[in-house]
Amino acid sequence: ERHIPILFPDIKQYQYAEPDSEENIIFEEEQRDNQVLIKAATIHKLVERLTYHEYADPTFVRTFLMTYRSFCKPGELLNLLISRYHIPSPLDPDDLDARRDPLQREAVKRFKANYVSPIQLRVLNVFRHWVENHYYDFEQD
Repeated sequence: ERHIPILFPDIKQYQYAEPDSEENIIFEEEQRDNQVLIKAATIHKLVERLTYHEYADPTFVRTFLMTYRSFCKPGELLNLLISRYHIPSPLDPDDLDARRDPLQREAVKRFKANYVSPIQLRVLNVFRHWVENHYYDFEQD
């Protein structure tokens, strides 16, 4: 399993597949509990890290949901989380040979288990925390 790489969606199809760079995310020098701290980021990178596939960060979720209104409206965040949840396949749907290839099928299984499932679970967790603790965001809309 280790020799089969994890596939990622194409950046043209999924804005959250954009690699980290100095233009879209800046990290603090120090870490907290072996996790990086974000100093500044685009809204897409913030949502990506809010629902990051490698680890959960409940402190960041709480902090983000308390402060996001200063740079984003609730409806915009809702749409961003929905788009984060809907992850396209990394394989071309028209490439039947790739879909039949056992290594490609195994890579897609790893993609679903190690990328799609954790992200979708974390998106749902953000929704749960948002509705439970910041329900007033939904009262007017």
